[in-house]
Amino acid sequence: MLVGLLAAACGGGSDDSSATGAPESQAEAPESQADASQADAPSDEGGAGAEPEPAEVVVRDDPFAAIETWRGEQVPGFTADCQGGDLFACDFLWYAAKSASDEFQIALSCGGTREATANSRCVGDDLEPITEGDHPLLDEFTASCRDGDLDGCFRLRLLVSGASAYYDFAEICIDEIDDGAASCSAEMFEDGLGR
Repeated sequence: MLVGLLAAACGGGSDDSSATGAPESQAEAPESQADASQADAPSDEGGAGAEPEPAEVVVRDDPFAAIETWRGEQVPGFTADCQGGDLFACDFLWYAAKSASDEFQIALSCGGTREATANSRCVGDDLEPITEGDHPLLDEFTASCRDGDLDGCFRLRLLVSGASAYYDFAEICIDEIDDGAASCSAEMFEDGLGR
């Protein structure tokens, strides 16, 4: 009986070793599959987790600061010309001078030729159509604006009423130049104003 028990114990040991061998190989399989799936997984480098490159910032001069400086510089000349009988200069002075200033009162009175009235111009508001020869400054700024000079457009817009063809043209050109146009074409000059 003792011999039988020993034989059974020895046989059981060999069965156990073969039984334990299978699970070990099965246990290794998931690890190798996990390694393969990790190898196939896409790398995060340059992917969704990567930081985007900052956009290039384009710094432009402030056109409004420049036009305010220019406006102040023109007031003495516009005042002298207005008092000398240039009615366009009186209207330019109306837009350039500060509203509580003596120069503004000169503009309102058209250089002392009439009683000062609050909201009237010496030449008129509409100034249309755009006509070469209306005034040398209007000619100059219309030409420079048409050629793509934003300063010329801002200066033209400053000197005229919002009801005028010159103002419409300056506005159109400013938008076009801001959108990347090198200049305001003759077609846009005519068709854009509907005239």
